[in-house]
Amino acid sequence: MQAAVAYGFGGNAGIGSVQAGFDIAEWKCGPEGFGRWAVERNRDLLPGDWEAQSSDPSEWTPAERVGLLIGTPPCAAFSSMNFGRRTSTRGIDSPWNDCMSAFVEYAARSTGEDGEQGPEVIAFESVPAAFTTGMDLMRRLHDRIRRVGEYELTHLRITNAAIGSAQLRKRYWWVASRIGTPTFAEPTGQVVTAHQRIGDIENLTADVTDHESIRKTCKAPVCGCPSYMWPFTREGEVTKMALLRYADEHGGPPPGDSWARVYDRATGVRGTWIGWPKRLRKHTPAFTLTGYCITETLHYSRRRHITAREGLRLMGMPDEWSLEPASYNQAQAVIGKAAPVESCKYVADAAAALLTGRRTVGLQGEETRPAERVLRVDLPEEVRRAIRFNDGSGLRALNSR
Repeated sequence: MQAAVAYGFGGNAGIGSVQAGFDIAEWKCGPEGFGRWAVERNRDLLPGDWEAQSSDPSEWTPAERVGLLIGTPPCAAFSSMNFGRRTSTRGIDSPWNDCMSAFVEYAARSTGEDGEQGPEVIAFESVPAAFTTGMDLMRRLHDRIRRVGEYELTHLRITNAAIGSAQLRKRYWWVASRIGTPTFAEPTGQVVTAHQRIGDIENLTADVTDHESIRKTCKAPVCGCPSYMWPFTREGEVTKMALLRYADEHGGPPPGDSWARVYDRATGVRGTWIGWPKRLRKHTPAFTLTGYCITETLHYSRRRHITAREGLRLMGMPDEWSLEPASYNQAQAVIGKAAPVESCKYVADAAAALLTGRRTVGLQGEETRPAERVLRVDLPEEVRRAIRFNDGSGLRALNSR
């Protein structure tokens, strides 16, 4: 089976596809070539006769005889991290959505394994708001691809922790198939915690497998002072909350001009919770990693930020994946802006079952209108409750059932 990857960012979509049994036939990037250096550095982990192409999507060479087109086009138009002052940067009419449209147009120019127009399965990931506020756009994209084939659209709303990812990370997948309704695996109910995923490397003070520049991980100053040294930041707590709590208990911030400046920022009218580091919880899945995942994430027990390798682990990437010679910001961007490998494999597995004619028992969702379905894959309520209240023992008991 052959897969093409467009807007693959850090390589996760490719790794997930390979784990599902695909070889990579094409790899397409936008003109800026985001993440291209990472996939070319690790091409031995992405089998197939492919060359990366960075250009305007209209110039992408069409993929030939690929059963799956998968990718993660930019989600900025619907992202809660988009702080653009202009309203035009958000919503269904945002220029950012040109990438989603280009993804579908590329699919229309390509051919499937059967030689017909369009890959048999087309899938891209975005944030939850693409489904809620962006539904009109999602349906327009469906209408576009239906001009070349009888594609059925599945709106997959997924909590990544429900399928084995070490992050909660609620996301949306647009999955179009012209060879039948995809069947997605039933979640096992087993939850992977941060400690289970990165506990064996927590004694490392820096990532020993990556380039020297990434070792800044353990020294990154945030908001004017080294937040990883804040011993009073509790598990699951944002450092801003910890600072305000400390000031309330002690009548002011810790001594020193730098603390005073940070405290002024924390209590200012324009203060925000975004950008303040948050400490992982040891015995629950991690919260959603972003493009600033190293800077914004503190280790659950060590006085430091997470390392690049720990970030890759939390995204499901293999330890063989190298980020050399990335800068600090390049590393955290390609880690946090991608989709978890488990999520990409989950979708690619469903595509592989369709392409091979393998009968599977699982989930297909509910038909909401002709040729359109909605499927929600989430954690059971008792598991969500245990995570919400940081009940590690309760979560272990549920996992052992």
